[in-house]
Amino acid sequence: MSHPPFFRRSRSRSHVTSRCDAAILLGPDHFLPATAVFDYSTDDPYTVRMTMRIDGARPSEWIFDRSLLIEGIEVPTGIGLVQVWPEAQPSNPPDAAPVDDLVIIRLGTPESHATLAFSAVLVRDFVARIQQAVAMGTESDLLNLDSALADLLSGAGNPESGAA
Repeated sequence: MSHPPFFRRSRSRSHVTSRCDAAILLGPDHFLPATAVFDYSTDDPYTVRMTMRIDGARPSEWIFDRSLLIEGIEVPTGIGLVQVWPEAQPSNPPDAAPVDDLVIIRLGTPESHATLAFSAVLVRDFVARIQQAVAMGTESDLLNLDSALADLLSGAGNPESGAA
């Protein structure tokens, strides 16, 4: 994977991955089981990649700002193509199996949308691990904008400038 020149390479790289079962919500009592893989890398400190897999279909990858996931486990967030919100489950009778609270992720395109439900426990664990890798608000510490700007101004790496 190629990264823009403004990401530092000197800091040790960290990678966090989590596999989660998901439900694609089709209606009040209808869903389609799926699997999601959440992926975070300090090479791209502002984003989370989520790859959805449904039996028999090609995987679908979504890339979105990690702050949507971090904030969305607590309060509804997002106004664009990706929206995230917590959803508490009703209390269970004492003799029933416990049901996890959920994190809902709504993915949209101009043509359609999909609403996905995940175990809040699993998503919270992933969020805790990505915040351990890079604390919220410190993502820019991984950027080397001065070096990138100097490279751009000098024409370094630009085949049209003749510099290598």
